[in-house]
Amino acid sequence: GFTGKRVLRSLEYDAIIDQRNGELPPDFNKVAFVMCVGSRCEEYPLCSSVCCSYTLREIKWTLQRSNPEITVFYNDLRFFGQEFHLERFYRNAGVRFVRANSRYFDEDEEGVTLRYFSGGGLKEERFNYVVLAVALRPNPLIASLSKLFGFTLNEYGFVKEKEPLTTDVEGIYVCGGAL
Repeated sequence: GFTGKRVLRSLEYDAIIDQRNGELPPDFNKVAFVMCVGSRCEEYPLCSSVCCSYTLREIKWTLQRSNPEITVFYNDLRFFGQEFHLERFYRNAGVRFVRANSRYFDEDEEGVTLRYFSGGGLKEERFNYVVLAVALRPNPLIASLSKLFGFTLNEYGFVKEKEPLTTDVEGIYVCGGAL
């Protein structure tokens, strides 16, 4: 597993910053968001197409509750519509966006050491919390449904579309995270 007390998946982080949960941790000073965890790599080259958007919203929710130093580590950014403006707004507000590869983190009781390759060299920084934008993968039950109903899956285990939202079996349609 990826996570611990200070290395969190997005949904775990949401529980911390939820306004209904009272006070934030006292050491909520420096937060890193790490994009494309488990994707955009040789083993799994796909982009989930939602992590960049979701991370922007987490930054918004964070800044509504606190003012920590925020850094976003990414392979590349994929925004839609108004998100281009949000990203520029956050950059201008002091959020750092760092294009980085080969990220490694080491967690201890006080924080997380993050090592990454950027700008031609290996760098290291400390953060209080690291939030992982973990890639979407197909639900393992899709393979069972594929066998039951006879539709085809692509090489990554998602439903293969014949036409938009249509499988290769007459009358079987698909949408959402199955694609």
